[in-house]
Amino acid sequence: MDFSFAQLLISVELQQEVSDPYALFGIRSAFMAAFRKAVCSQDGNCVSCSSSSGCAYPATFFQTIASEPAAIKRHQKPALPFVFDFPIIQPPPNRGVTLELGLTLGGSAVNHLADYLAALQLLFAEGMGRQTDWAKVLKVEVLDYSGARTVIRASQQKLALDRLVILTADGLRESRTLSSSSISLQLVTPLRILQEGKPLRVFGASYFLRSLIRRLSSLAYYYGGGELELDYKWLARQSATIAGSLDQSHWQDWGATADGRLSGVTGEVKLTGDLTDFHPFLLLGEYFHAGKGASFGLGRYRLAEEE
Repeated sequence: MDFSFAQLLISVELQQEVSDPYALFGIRSAFMAAFRKAVCSQDGNCVSCSSSSGCAYPATFFQTIASEPAAIKRHQKPALPFVFDFPIIQPPPNRGVTLELGLTLGGSAVNHLADYLAALQLLFAEGMGRQTDWAKVLKVEVLDYSGARTVIRASQQKLALDRLVILTADGLRESRTLSSSSISLQLVTPLRILQEGKPLRVFGASYFLRSLIRRLSSLAYYYGGGELELDYKWLARQSATIAGSLDQSHWQDWGATADGRLSGVTGEVKLTGDLTDFHPFLLLGEYFHAGKGASFGLGRYRLAEEE
């Protein structure tokens, strides 16, 4: 399994007092509008636009569904090729506080890095639909496998794409060691795994692993250049043999935004069983999250480091 991606860290300074600690988790609609405004000259009318084939806006938000029946069944609609890691904002007074936002771009989305940054700049300058000058972008850094940072843009300087670090799923696996029989997950933000259209209110190991495989294989198919060579049926059967300890996990509700509820399972869970074949998905899932709302901060988890 191989898939390339880039992990960015964007430092912003709050220009206003912000009372909602989860304000950043509700930017879906505003970010999409800012992205369209930053890159589109046709106000989102891609059908009549002669430049739509190379435009980041439809490539990001309106990826064409696969034509092959097997791919449609396996992947359904394309996942979004980016993921935000949002901080929880400390209570006021917080004007002038610096926040760090993570942004992971998968596969071909890396080619549109400058467009993502332009959209964020516009989003914060226009107040995220609330007020003007909500925040100011201070710098953009790229992270390597160890988390070491390299500045690729400081203040309003030109973007230094020659410093961009490209990570791969294979390289990620080579850089980390996981247990083959027991792995702990810290569910940092609410995890929403849907079953028959409703979120599961308790963690289920098999549901989690199958959801993760579907998400990551969809990203690889639509943005990574091709189908992963996986035995999906065998992986699904194998996931049923994995147990999940639920002692330290619970359903949590952070409230609601204009884009939906911020609720799901949080806390710590432990996966036990033969986990070797799930290592690539668990490692990559740290960057791309799991479940509904993953692209906008939900479903974020960390794998416990080996002793």
